[in-house]
Amino acid sequence: MYKLTHNKTGHSFKMSFKETADFFYTKNAHGEYINWLEDYELEEVRKTDYEFLLMMASTTVIAFVCFYYFLKWN
Repeated sequence: MYKLTHNKTGHSFKMSFKETADFFYTKNAHGEYINWLEDYELEEVRKTDYEFLLMMASTTVIAFVCFYYFLKWN
């Protein structure tokens, strides 16, 4: 997944890999490319970062619950 930011306006949006390729290879009726790579800043957004944070948060919650029941039992 990519995050595209227009250099002049600062408008940003996220697209998949295929959508990004289609976006930059779009031509007008005269056969000219209408979206130039130089006009945009590309930033790759990795899903693994989100998955890692979600995994760590769920592990922390499970650890706290186990610790709570451990203290409650003893």
